[in-house]
Amino acid sequence: MFNSIINESRLKKYIKCGIEHLQNNLYFDENLKQNPPLIIYQMGKVASQSIFYSLKQIYPGVVLNTHTFSYDDKDLRIRKIYEYCVLNSQPLNIISLIREPIGRNLSAFFQNFERDTGIQYRNSNLSMDKLRELFIENYNHDIPLKWFEENIRINFGIDVFSDNFPEFGFFAYTKRNYRLLVLRSELDDEVKRFAIMDFLDITEFTIDKRNISSSKEYAETYG
Repeated sequence: MFNSIINESRLKKYIKCGIEHLQNNLYFDENLKQNPPLIIYQMGKVASQSIFYSLKQIYPGVVLNTHTFSYDDKDLRIRKIYEYCVLNSQPLNIISLIREPIGRNLSAFFQNFERDTGIQYRNSNLSMDKLRELFIENYNHDIPLKWFEENIRINFGIDVFSDNFPEFGFFAYTKRNYRLLVLRSELDDEVKRFAIMDFLDITEFTIDKRNISSSKEYAETYG
């Protein structure tokens, strides 16, 4: 009797999850066609989380944050956007942040410390000299140099290096059905806010802080 009740409870849970998943997919597909989707598409550790979560609250269309974008992406939602916008030439808005490369690489080095070294940072007890050696000799420092070529230009045909990037720190590019806003993560939030509002033609937008490096366990060493 008890096992029967448990099994019935599990079945109801599975049915509920299945219905919610179907509803989410239907909502995604419908919203994809009603408003141009927006992807926050950039290399890691450029402070995109705050902008993504803030835009997700107010943008009328689909909003996704991703480091990858392809027809066979592991994320079904990315595959759907690729098919709809790239293969069927529908409008797509893209925001990509950039960051001073040494600071960006340092941040990524500490973020992925356990993955790249096999030990947790809190258990490493490495000297500053050894950390510096690991970073200089083992980290792939070319990521910021190659990312736009291997991702933005290949996917959308937009060459952000075709002209000098403006000193004020942001620029909007348009090519075919794609619109791309590139902006520096070091910019003041008010500048970012107005640049994004103008790019997306929205009247209200506030950036809420997320994923701050000072809250990480490696903050003291990184700082």
